Amino acid sequence: MSVDMHKLPKAGHVAAIALLAGTIALPLQASADEAAALPPPGLTFSGVLAGSLQNAKTTEGNLQLDMLLGLPVGPGSLHMEVKAGTSPLTDSVSANFPEAAGLVGEIVDASGKGTAAITQFYYELSPSFGTVDAGLIFSPAYLDKNDIADDEYGQFMGAAFVNNPTIPLPVYALGVAATGAVSSTIGYTLFASSTADLQGGTYAGLLESNGHGAFVAGEMNWKAAGLSGNVGLWQNSDAAFTNFTTGLRETDYGDYGNLNGTLGSEALQWNMRLGFANPRVSQAASFVAGTIAYRSTLPIGESPKPVTYGLGVSYTHASRYMPAPKADMQQMEVYARVEMTEKTSITADMQYLNHSQFDPASTSQWVEGLRISMAF
Repeated sequence: MSVDMHKLPKAGHVAAIALLAGTIALPLQASADEAAALPPPGLTFSGVLAGSLQNAKTTEGNLQLDMLLGLPVGPGSLHMEVKAGTSPLTDSVSANFPEAAGLVGEIVDASGKGTAAITQFYYELSPSFGTVDAGLIFSPAYLDKNDIADDEYGQFMGAAFVNNPTIPLPVYALGVAATGAVSSTIGYTLFASSTADLQGGTYAGLLESNGHGAFVAGEMNWKAAGLSGNVGLWQNSDAAFTNFTTGLRETDYGDYGNLNGTLGSEALQWNMRLGFANPRVSQAASFVAGTIAYRSTLPIGESPKPVTYGLGVSYTHASRYMPAPKADMQQMEVYARVEMTEKTSITADMQYLNHSQFDPASTSQWVEGLRISMAF
């Protein structure tokens, strides 16, 4: 994700954008005396545009656009997401310290360049037990979620405070997700997808099975006594996973959990996040992180502006089977997000990284950041 403008989409992406435009502009059957066409009834549209600057020895700029559409169709609804972004820079923050750049490279093509693409396209049903989504889906939207460390567009910018690094989630993949509840306090999510990923790939590649496998997960979530949380199990059989010692293909698997609560009042929220993976194939063998978010106001302009202060600390344990040299990774992040308007926010961010990418030679690196997000 960089300040250089991303190139025009290739033919496949042009077709995707044309499909998006056609969906937005699809008119109702209008009578002959109507002067203009109307959008389909029930059409929903939302999105966010975010730009960021990060500095660590070099400065990297980034621009990302995320748009979501929904339309009632038959007994359910059709959903589509379109993302576009600038290209990550070489020898930059995202290249040298990827754990700090959670907003960089939201969608890249097979050459690693920023592009525009339909990143989700799925049908949703709402049976009596909950919801079922099937199609091109975004796995982080269903698994390992929490309220204060889950969104790089408005919360932490560090990747370790957005998604658990021990879970090798396919980003945009063909799959199915089912959510439901067994009581007023206990719910569940069941997820299954291919490991063929549109992120860094192609639409045709989503249908390829050679070298790919399946990602499956089950999660239970709960709320009780002012606390909430989730625990989950997952397995990934992609061919990219090989045993560090033997070099043979081996399935990655693990478990994870989140615990959330408040201190004193709703203004201060906290989260604890844990994760474990198969150390024979996963560089990140285990992970623990703690985050807090405090909401207040700042006297800016004619009226106070809402502000959120965030603090996160994480420790990622390197697999003992991974070839040397290696070192456990530590990360810390603090940010202040000011909501200038109902739709626009500005975030100042500072991160500390030690042993980025488990490299013992990468020590004590500071990363400064600035982000502007505009929702619509």
